[in-house]
Amino acid sequence: MIAETPIDHTKIRYEGVAGKSYKQTMSLTEARKFRLTDDDLAELTFRTVRIRRYKKFAKYFSTKDVIALRLAKYGSLYVKKESAARARRLAQLKALNIDADHVCAESFVANGVGGVKALRERLELYARYDLCRDEWRRIFAAKLATGDVLREILEQREREREREARLRKALAARGLELRSDSFLCRRYIQTNVGDVGEIVNQMKIMHILHMQTNYIDVLHRLPQDMEDDERLEVAKRIVMTGNRFKHLFAWINIGV
Repeated sequence: MIAETPIDHTKIRYEGVAGKSYKQTMSLTEARKFRLTDDDLAELTFRTVRIRRYKKFAKYFSTKDVIALRLAKYGSLYVKKESAARARRLAQLKALNIDADHVCAESFVANGVGGVKALRERLELYARYDLCRDEWRRIFAAKLATGDVLREILEQREREREREARLRKALAARGLELRSDSFLCRRYIQTNVGDVGEIVNQMKIMHILHMQTNYIDVLHRLPQDMEDDERLEVAKRIVMTGNRFKHLFAWINIGV
């Protein structure tokens, strides 16, 4: 449900197109269908039209003014009505003290398939494994939550843990730590792309560049219109091949 906000009639503006489904003006009765009260509409300019058929006078407002007022009050032109079935499911979750935003409850809220029993089974499974939200969605989307998808994800996690342990050990041997912001490390752990020895070498190089050289100053002096990757590589090459710091990298063949 869209929340109401106080209306500042001096700021009401609508410059968009009213759309083919609307006339240029609308009656008071039509304006009320936008969930606007007579007090809301009292501030709008209107013209009085005599309806001959009923021998009465009626107020007519600019359609754009009504739309602007609706947007000012609710923030949206349309409000999607919540289905009674969905409302009942949300009430069930509240009674069970289960957060409606929980990944285990998403399909229950959306369509109620499986009912509360299936919801409890998903929660029990969720408590057993430490997986991310997207992985749980893959599992719950499968016919059998305990079948191939879960097994595939768990096996992938185990392989990632093994690669992480291997990389941490190699880094530690060179006096380095695994950095969570390293693209090379993350890619190797998650996708098995890269060679551990080469990754450690690159991590050592970056450690020296940041801790023992003027790499950052060189980077800042390079033209700002260069591509980020290009600037990083150019700054790296300048420092590593320059006479001032090249002795720090004598253990590798950096090329010229």
